[in-house]
Amino acid sequence: MPVGRAELGGLSMPLQNRVNPLGELVANSARGMLMGNRGCLHDADKKIGRRRWTTQSWVTCALSFNGRQREIMAPQHYTELFFLDEATALSAGHRPCATCRRENHKRFIAAWLLGNDDPPDRKLLAPEINAVLHRERIMPVMNRSQAEVQDLPDAAMVTMDGSRTWVKWNGNFHEWSFDGYGGAVDAPSDRMVIVTPASTVRALRHGYVAEVHPTLSAS
Repeated sequence: MPVGRAELGGLSMPLQNRVNPLGELVANSARGMLMGNRGCLHDADKKIGRRRWTTQSWVTCALSFNGRQREIMAPQHYTELFFLDEATALSAGHRPCATCRRENHKRFIAAWLLGNDDPPDRKLLAPEINAVLHRERIMPVMNRSQAEVQDLPDAAMVTMDGSRTWVKWNGNFHEWSFDGYGGAVDAPSDRMVIVTPASTVRALRHGYVAEVHPTLSAS
């Protein structure tokens, strides 16, 4: 499924539907590994309005599923959002879709229960996770928890200043961009602000393995 472009004065412009680790929507032509949505955020001209969500169900979906075809930002339909990879989507506050990414969803639920001190055999409903994630992701980034870098699980995202972000992977840090990750570097600081929602960090720590971009998995 394409990221989508809009026509402006005869020029093709990228739509504002790429998501960075801070959850912000940006117009960028780079492609991503995953799609997702937060409800309908665009108007008839495929322009993003002031709203950044219309539902608490922020999901991350496969780019293709059962051969379905969609017009990007069709009128009165949900806004297709795109992510570099799952580490980015999780950092932005999304979770795996229970339909097109069902196995990921089941693994996420199991790890989320373990990490958040729920009985592992309890039937956990998606709206419960949505409510917890929503409280965490609407908190201003720089007001979120800090942590010793060595305590972070793989695929957790951090920042120092609320703009640049890094992901932890195999004990190193890699700076994020829409095109992929930079090479491995030491931790930018001993203590970093954690961008990824706290309950998701606990799920990562308890066994959920995020799908990451080739620029990271090859490092």
